[in-house]
Amino acid sequence: MKLIKSLLEPKLLLTGALLFTCFITYGSLTSTGSLPQLDYAVSDKLIHALSYFLLFLLWFFFWIIKSKEKKYLRKTTLLGVVVFSYGMVIEVLQGTLTAAREADFYDVIANGAGIFCAVLLVILIKKKILKLKSSI
Repeated sequence: MKLIKSLLEPKLLLTGALLFTCFITYGSLTSTGSLPQLDYAVSDKLIHALSYFLLFLLWFFFWIIKSKEKKYLRKTTLLGVVVFSYGMVIEVLQGTLTAAREADFYDVIANGAGIFCAVLLVILIKKKILKLKSSI
């Protein structure tokens, strides 16, 4: 429990959320040609879904732990919209800003699926999250 409490420190959560956001931005706007090829096939849509699932969770835990307000569902929904909008902006930038990448509507759907799963998870375990928050 002590490890979990230390991982939920607001400064650490903010640092992790910012770094992961930068990682997604950089990875989405640069060429993937220089990356090593995997020996097995991994769907890029699965990578999108998992990345946005994690991105939502990092920002969610920062926001929930830092906040004194009680509007859990409202915050969860708002954050889901913000993270989804970020994903859409990244796709637009891929189509307009880079020559190495192109926008893909199915990437937006995969991003949304990852966010939806994360939102569903934090709604389902709301009591546990709030109990954890109150013990910090």
